[in-house]
Amino acid sequence: MDDGTTRAQKCRHTRGDMVSEIGLWVCADCYEKLSGWPVKYGPTGGGGPPQNIAWRAEKASSDGISFAEFLCAMSCRYMMRTRPRMQMRDAYDAAIEYLRWMLPDAYGDTAYSWDRDAAVELADDDMQDWDQAEDKSNG
Repeated sequence: MDDGTTRAQKCRHTRGDMVSEIGLWVCADCYEKLSGWPVKYGPTGGGGPPQNIAWRAEKASSDGISFAEFLCAMSCRYMMRTRPRMQMRDAYDAAIEYLRWMLPDAYGDTAYSWDRDAAVELADDDMQDWDQAEDKSNG
């Protein structure tokens, strides 16, 4: 039963990668963009504020590439195929949104291939949908 919470709200953001090109950390489980790498701080002793990192999210990788490299491959494909050329931040946003809304599984799930060729194929699939929508609106 759906309780109305989103996938990102249910996620603990335990794995993902920092995407330096857009300055955000992206969760590999729910594809949520966060301002920094998720960490939890523990006590330092002496009653001061917690400053020791007690936990840090895992860097996600699959099929020999990191999650950030996978997103980069998708984004580069968006930029290469669009006219006028899509800006880098927009290309990353498109890649992340496509993964968030079109894939029910997290990055690295064994049901999928997660290499650079798969990244290009996912971007191409997304842009094919754009082409079909444009054809319908022009027809």
